Amino acid sequence: MSKLRKYNSLIVSCYLFLSSCTPDFFYAKYETLEHRNWIYEDVKSFTFEIDNTISEYQFFNCVRYGIAYPYRNMYVQYILLHNTDTLEKSIADVQLMNSQTGQPLGKGGSGIFYLAFPLMKRRFNKTGRYKVVLRQYMRKDTLPYLYNIGLLIDRKNQ
Repeated sequence: MSKLRKYNSLIVSCYLFLSSCTPDFFYAKYETLEHRNWIYEDVKSFTFEIDNTISEYQFFNCVRYGIAYPYRNMYVQYILLHNTDTLEKSIADVQLMNSQTGQPLGKGGSGIFYLAFPLMKRRFNKTGRYKVVLRQYMRKDTLPYLYNIGLLIDRKNQ
């Protein structure tokens, strides 16, 4: 495959990834991982405003990864902050590959896939600015073949 064709394929994949994950979300933001690696120290932060304390919010982490990703899963630590207060802190075990077949669990093609997985559901007691911090939490310092990490928030109106 020529370099131009690979480049065009990558652009189309990025467009499909971003457009498929964002249609009706309250909040959607994606960060590109430098050199297609997620390094442990490369913490991703997502800041958003809450103006409704009645609705329930569903949080998703969206990851775009290559078929050559060497593991079947990935651990992601997430922390929800309001000002200096930690409201929630946990680790999600994200299954990227089928444990029996080794096939990617996400949607995609041409060796690049994306997957949105739930992190948490919650209602907020206060309006204001909040932040979610994401960090890869594997035993390896560098996870290869990871292209983008994102946060999606869906608001269920009451």
